[in-house]
Amino acid sequence: MRSVLETVFSDKTFDDTNFPLMISATNYETGERLAMNRGLIVDAVEASISVPLLFTPFYHPEYACYCVDGGPSHNFPVDLAVQNYKGDNIIGIDVNGSLLPLLDEKGELQTLSVADNLERTFRVFFRNQALPDDPRITLIRPNLSKFHAIDIFHLEDIWQVGYDTIISPGK
Repeated sequence: MRSVLETVFSDKTFDDTNFPLMISATNYETGERLAMNRGLIVDAVEASISVPLLFTPFYHPEYACYCVDGGPSHNFPVDLAVQNYKGDNIIGIDVNGSLLPLLDEKGELQTLSVADNLERTFRVFFRNQALPDDPRITLIRPNLSKFHAIDIFHLEDIWQVGYDTIISPGK
């Protein structure tokens, strides 16, 4: 995963962006949420995608702690952008908002595996986290319902759904 991230982000730091950027993670030692905005972007992204049980916690050198995904402490921290950004536009991309289908083609309740039930439960939980009421927020929710949260073998397809959602909203 690190080599893929390095290909995308190279040695870019937060100072290299021409826009305010925060990446959320959880300090796995204390349970506190982190709003990372300094150091290498690749380190922040690796920390933010280190899902417990799937990946080893990432030691972030800039924050001097072990980090995991931001979900356990606050999955969609748009409130941080509202508090810290004074500009006109805040864009949030919610990749957890799509629910896996509950009903089959006949409209009947599907028998879901334990893993599918757990994933659906987490997606419902994340979807219902309160968003700040702020007119600057534009929320983008790509329809990723046909993908699982750990579906790392379809990254190009997932990327394409996200791209199409941004380029052709409503498609």
